[in-house]
Amino acid sequence: MRGSTMEEKIVSEEKVVGRRSELGGTIKELIKGEKLHLLIGYLEPGEQMRLHYHTIPEEVYYTLKGSGEMILGERRLKLRPGVAVYIPPGTFHAPINTGKGPLVIGFFHAPPETGEYIVEKK
Repeated sequence: MRGSTMEEKIVSEEKVVGRRSELGGTIKELIKGEKLHLLIGYLEPGEQMRLHYHTIPEEVYYTLKGSGEMILGERRLKLRPGVAVYIPPGTFHAPINTGKGPLVIGFFHAPPETGEYIVEKK
């Protein structure tokens, strides 16, 4: 591919080691390129991420498993498998596991989230 320094990559979720997120839950970083970032987030029943926003990256959450809610600005949206949520920069958001089993969500950032673009609600 022209103009890209990242080579093709195939990643199996089960082979990636998860780490606790400073915002809550556990995350696995699957792919981080120059322009795109893919992570998988895991929230146990009753667990939620802290309310935050990204100053530069756009973000899409895609629910893979479980059920919950997404705080998105002033709204609360229902999460279930197959539901995608687009989050523009500067929009406060936080997923919450309201179900009885794990909530598993794919997170896509563009450009990649480096940690310097996150602002938590105080």
